[in-house]
Amino acid sequence: MLQPRLPFWEHVLSMRSILAGPKPLPPGARDLRLDMFRGLALVMIFINHVPGTVYELYTNRNFGFSDAAEAFVFMSGLAAGLAYSGAFRTAAPRWLAIARPWARARQLYFVHLTLTVVFLATFAGAAHFFGLHGLIETNNMRMLSREPLATLVGIPLLTHQFGYLNILPLYLTLLLATPALIMLGLRRPWWLLAGSVALWAVAGQFRLNFPNYPTPGGWFFNPLSWQLLFVVGLLAGLAMKEGRRVFPPNP
Repeated sequence: MLQPRLPFWEHVLSMRSILAGPKPLPPGARDLRLDMFRGLALVMIFINHVPGTVYELYTNRNFGFSDAAEAFVFMSGLAAGLAYSGAFRTAAPRWLAIARPWARARQLYFVHLTLTVVFLATFAGAAHFFGLHGLIETNNMRMLSREPLATLVGIPLLTHQFGYLNILPLYLTLLLATPALIMLGLRRPWWLLAGSVALWAVAGQFRLNFPNYPTPGGWFFNPLSWQLLFVVGLLAGLAMKEGRRVFPPNP
């Protein structure tokens, strides 16, 4: 049986509700959709770092100009806007609102150091017990044997990063900037977006990056460039927190 067609005014109201955006999340509630897609991004990142399997044929890197890393950084900004912006909208002391993302950044810093130690022990054990000495020449390990003192200074400074251990330094750096980004995004969102695009363009044009030490060059994940995806996600999260959309969909 054919469904009756909606009257014109009901159709208009339904379209207005779609364009208005989702309802605000209750205080303390999690958006399970975000958790699901962040999990999918992490699974695809893992698959893409283990080449030669049939699963890598179906990850999103085969169907566009981005990889799961871009999705993860965008959704990290989205999650930051949802999780941390509420405290900036209240009359609570500002330092309490700032402390939450900074506490998360501090936690990720120690997680990064722990993973680095486990990484070094694993590669050293493989070389010592199994004779796989080639491993200590890969993944930016070579500098540790050539300049051990300088490398041990660079590891806690995050200026020397080993292969596959360079995403957390980017994430915690963006979290340190999150309070300032949220305060500007709540007051002047389009200024924040314009400044983010300008910083991305300038960093790309003039090759601006955070320094590496003691190795030459810059960070593998340049925070001055990747911040654009984080900021776009943050602005979307700020709007979702209020039940609106900062980027309206095409009906």
